[in-house]
Amino acid sequence: MLDLRNPFKERRSELIDNEETFLRLYSPGVLDILDDKDLWNKPLRIKSAPGGGKTSLLRIFTPKSLHALYGVRDREHYKDLYLKLQSLGALDNDGPKVLGIFLYGGMRKYAKLEYIDIDRLQKNRLFFSLLNSRIVLAMLRSALEYTQNSYPEDLKILSIKFKKIDNLQDGWKLEYQGNELFEWAKVTENDIGSFLDSFEYPSAPRYKGLDSIEILDLLQYVSIKVGHKEVAGNVVVMFDDLHELSQHQHECLLDDVIKSRRKLGVWLSERLEALGFDELLSEDMTLGRDHNEIKIEDYWGGKSGNKFERILINVADRRCKESTVIDISSFDSCLKDVLDNQDLQEQFKDIVAKVSEKVLNFTSKGSRYLSWLEEIGNLTLTPKEMATKWIALRILIEREERKNQQELEFQLSPEKLEKDEDSAVRGAAELFLHHEFKIPYYYGINRLSKISSSNIQQFLWLSGELFEYAVSSNLLNRTAAIDPENQENILKGAINKHWVSNRSKFDHRLYRFIDSIGQFSRQETLKPNAPYSPGVSGIAISMDERESLIEASGKNDKVLKTLAEIITTSIANNLLEIKLNYKCKDKRWMIIYLNRMLCVYYGLPLQYGGWREQSLNSMVSWVEQGFSKTKKENILL
Repeated sequence: MLDLRNPFKERRSELIDNEETFLRLYSPGVLDILDDKDLWNKPLRIKSAPGGGKTSLLRIFTPKSLHALYGVRDREHYKDLYLKLQSLGALDNDGPKVLGIFLYGGMRKYAKLEYIDIDRLQKNRLFFSLLNSRIVLAMLRSALEYTQNSYPEDLKILSIKFKKIDNLQDGWKLEYQGNELFEWAKVTENDIGSFLDSFEYPSAPRYKGLDSIEILDLLQYVSIKVGHKEVAGNVVVMFDDLHELSQHQHECLLDDVIKSRRKLGVWLSERLEALGFDELLSEDMTLGRDHNEIKIEDYWGGKSGNKFERILINVADRRCKESTVIDISSFDSCLKDVLDNQDLQEQFKDIVAKVSEKVLNFTSKGSRYLSWLEEIGNLTLTPKEMATKWIALRILIEREERKNQQELEFQLSPEKLEKDEDSAVRGAAELFLHHEFKIPYYYGINRLSKISSSNIQQFLWLSGELFEYAVSSNLLNRTAAIDPENQENILKGAINKHWVSNRSKFDHRLYRFIDSIGQFSRQETLKPNAPYSPGVSGIAISMDERESLIEASGKNDKVLKTLAEIITTSIANNLLEIKLNYKCKDKRWMIIYLNRMLCVYYGLPLQYGGWREQSLNSMVSWVEQGFSKTKKENILL
């Protein structure tokens, strides 16, 4: 049952057992990730780190969800979702139009077949036979749910016909009654069970079984009727949690589905942990010749980034409305996004006094910065804007002093100040205010969305911590709107606790590597001249070095292989993000960014784009020894 005090706390869709609740919480924008082209007649691989939203994406296409949505399609809250599914061809004015056959949970049970002491051929046949039977049972259940009948009681009124089959495999018929196929699946599972119960595998009769997912061949041309009612023309078979299979089973299933070129929608959902280093760092994660691919974080982190923020806000608003203890329709209203309290205004004035005094003392020796100082002196700004302006000026003077220490004195123009003080410099100044004077930085819905790192579960987890505070404040008759300082404290506290408590799950070398990236990025970010403004949040290697890592992952180069494994594990667990083939300085780069949650932990900016080149040797030393800080130079202060 959903926690109605704090709906954000329920983050796994499979635990929301009420279909209407599931639909109320479902944001239609999530479905933008699907392209309606080839959706029902081509394999689709869906990949993400944990919490990317894979299971919810599949569940919405099951008969129960589609029927529930069709039943409430005229209600205002559900119209957008109904229209979106209608545009994809899953629903129309008469009801569901696609039969979603959903296999979820239990994939780990297949992996247990790998531990049986029999030959590889026998293991494969057991795996494929069991998979065929489970698909058949899921199909029968879905067909009866599609027609809103009971499973398994109404199997006798279900008829299945396979058309256009020229080479029908042994053991199959062209026509079945539902209870016949049900019995076939049960007999198959019983036979497998009897075989597995034997303790004399070497001497037991060889299990004949199946060598492929033959039921998928038949489903290309299936006609299903319940009584006289035809079930949907489009069929999609959806596999969830493929990462729980053994590596060999995973490869066998992908090989069967993708290379068969069936005209059938088969969706394969898996975590990134199932991928090898070469596949995880492949340059094309979106489209294959014989199948389509989606890496959820890459999709939302690319050109769809602004759209994803709108989706997150929609997701949060839907959760707010489910709470029974607080009346909030907009999550944004819980998060104050301006620094307007009186204490902060006084602090900003104090910052202006301190920074301006040091800048004026430094520049009083000459006239080089006279016009810049006159320019800032003539401005009428809020205390916060003025504090940011003086920090930005200090950064620009630091840059000029580093460039021009050996040059003759000449006065800099106001036009140069206006040109140099761009949004990146102002961003760096805001971050410096945070580090030097403890001014809140990580607050507001916009930055909360960025901290989510294109991961819905990460967003819900952090939003849940904030919402809990809003609920508690409201119950104590205080305002539910959280001020920026408390927002930042809540987020930092949750992230620190999460990172510290979970890092024990990983090899200590992985932690050293992540920490080294964080410490290095922080050092580069906080240089007084902010050379990579607004800051650094990642490192990069050339695409050629990336190839060396890929090659090492399949060879016996233990040092580079360890580094490759650490990067792979970090990406799969949503600790690092990558951008491939980025062109800069006439070279192509693989950029390795920290997850934005870790940017909060290390006090870094949330924008992408700030990175520094590193050699493979440096990265290896980080794995082995960690990062050694260097002394910070400061000309002005």
